[in-house]
Amino acid sequence: MFQNLKSKKRILFILGGIFFTFHASKSFAGPQQIIIRKPIPIYKVQNLKKGNRLTLVQPGTKLLLSPQNYGNWGKVLFLTGELKGKKGWAYLRHFKGRVEMNALDEDDLSDLPDISLSESLGQLYSQSTGIGFDIRSSYLQWGKRTFSLSDDSEWTVSDVTSTTYWLSLFVDLKMGFRKALRIYGGYRSTDFQGEATTDFLGTKAISFNQKFLELGALYKMYQPSMKFWYGIGLATSQGQEFSITYNGDTIPTTESDLSFYMLLYGSLGYDFSLSQDYYLLTSMNLGSIINQDPKIYFAELLLGLGYRL
Repeated sequence: MFQNLKSKKRILFILGGIFFTFHASKSFAGPQQIIIRKPIPIYKVQNLKKGNRLTLVQPGTKLLLSPQNYGNWGKVLFLTGELKGKKGWAYLRHFKGRVEMNALDEDDLSDLPDISLSESLGQLYSQSTGIGFDIRSSYLQWGKRTFSLSDDSEWTVSDVTSTTYWLSLFVDLKMGFRKALRIYGGYRSTDFQGEATTDFLGTKAISFNQKFLELGALYKMYQPSMKFWYGIGLATSQGQEFSITYNGDTIPTTESDLSFYMLLYGSLGYDFSLSQDYYLLTSMNLGSIINQDPKIYFAELLLGLGYRL
């Protein structure tokens, strides 16, 4: 009798192990992309009550199917489509006849957001710490003003503009599912060109050339694609070198003539995947140098290379 009980326990243990292994293999399998072929309702919870229904998903919509087992339900993440403004997780029931299911390899996964379905989903640049550099094309515009140098000479300067290129280094820190913080530094340069009027030479051509050590931070917020983002940035620039050319002659300057800038700006960007770890990072900044009177307005185009750590 006891021998039979032991045999039954062994059989139950083996069957339990097989069930667990099979269930685990289904639970921890990779995620799948599904394409809706027939209209199907989705729900915010696993309940068919009308109040839980979010919307009717139309054919052609792409969703990401969780590998977890939910019985007759499937748990999905919206990838494309408006879905009446709804975003995030939802559930659909008896879906297998209404969808086309595709297994996803590493290349496919690089285009999907990270919702902790699989470690592979973290292959987006936005979901990792990254480092890199960018080349900036900067355009600045400064309105008419009057100023004096350390030698007490008075200058009236017309509207001046500057176009320069400079390099910055950065680190991108993941702050949440759709948020990141970029810390960067570099040597900003300006080359303002215009006209100036003085009491000793009248109105002549003038140029202001400065080099700054700039340190800044940019708070980025990613959209559902996890590639497009917008953000707001703040930076400080301390002058390191300053030269003035007036009527072809160099005007002497001293350390007290160096400028200090505070920059506030908005930014838009898009991350392009080059490989599993390297990304082409493009962005545009629009803002002003807020501690100057009149304010200096600027626009920048950035082209960068990022490496996902």
